[in-house]
Amino acid sequence: MQHSNYNKFISGLVDVIKNINFSKDVNREAKLENLMLLDIKNYIQKHLSPQSLDGTLYYHGDTKEEKKAWSESKKLQTIKLYGTNVSDIFLHIPK
Repeated sequence: MQHSNYNKFISGLVDVIKNINFSKDVNREAKLENLMLLDIKNYIQKHLSPQSLDGTLYYHGDTKEEKKAWSESKKLQTIKLYGTNVSDIFLHIPK
């Protein structure tokens, strides 16, 4: 993905997240993640990875396969800044 296309993609994703209708009854992190996930998945499939999100989008997940992919993605998504942090929803663009 070229730099300008990357910036356009990220800006669009930010717009998607800004426009998610967050309900006031979100009282757990998992509930917040699940609320955001469908819109993020749809955006990525439309603009980046139409066939599959495997290897692109990682999240805690509900199924055994999703949870396994999440665990295996730790090496990609662990960030060491002010301690060690791991994302809740992680987008990996190999190029």
